Amino acid sequence: MRPGDIIFLSASVPYREGWTQDAHPAEIEEAIVSLARAVFSRGGRLLFGGHPSVSYLVASVAGEYFQPDTERKIRPVITFQSEFYRDQLPDETWLLYKMGWSSIEWTYEQQVDGRRDKDASLRLMRQRMLLGPELSKEVRERNELAPPKAMVAIGGMEGVLEEADMFLENTKFWGVTPTPKVYALASGGGAARRLVMDRDGGNVVDLEGLWKRTRKIDLPKNLPFVPYASVVQFMLDELGE
Repeated sequence: MRPGDIIFLSASVPYREGWTQDAHPAEIEEAIVSLARAVFSRGGRLLFGGHPSVSYLVASVAGEYFQPDTERKIRPVITFQSEFYRDQLPDETWLLYKMGWSSIEWTYEQQVDGRRDKDASLRLMRQRMLLGPELSKEVRERNELAPPKAMVAIGGMEGVLEEADMFLENTKFWGVTPTPKVYALASGGGAARRLVMDRDGGNVVDLEGLWKRTRKIDLPKNLPFVPYASVVQFMLDELGE
């Protein structure tokens, strides 16, 4: 990974039935913090939708690497938000913006049959966030947006699966080589674990498995956490080659 490269983060701490059974919130949070530190320490940037369980973690890490600067034009974090959630935006997302650490790009709320529609609104937001055809040239240039070097999936629910599908579909139109991949951290559970279980191979990568095989590592069984800092640094090293 090189300075200025963008990593797309798709993550959340699951909170709904059907996603919480195998979720490990502390591990998910540790993985998110480790990724943010690794990316920022190399001069990289994070792109994500401002989920409440992610924004406060990224805000806490951004403050370790960047001075507050309300005039900063190109920011280390780019967040996309749907107008559907404008009145529910987490304080931490506003903090990222107010301190000059993150931009916020709003996308229109969508209606279906005359009613506000969450799914359609999120679909539009994700398409624009992932450099789909509807993203304006103005937004691209304002944020110096370029195709992400990779997607990293941590925890999450159905939104992570939808973003993985959309990310891989959109890579066909980005015109970059090698094709960016989805790296999933399965140990936190949730949607990232399902990505590994159901789709590992090709452009979906079991990141922890790859790290263990490549580094020939056999972790002790009583280790409280996967050493996420090492795992994500390994991934960024791979992206830089």
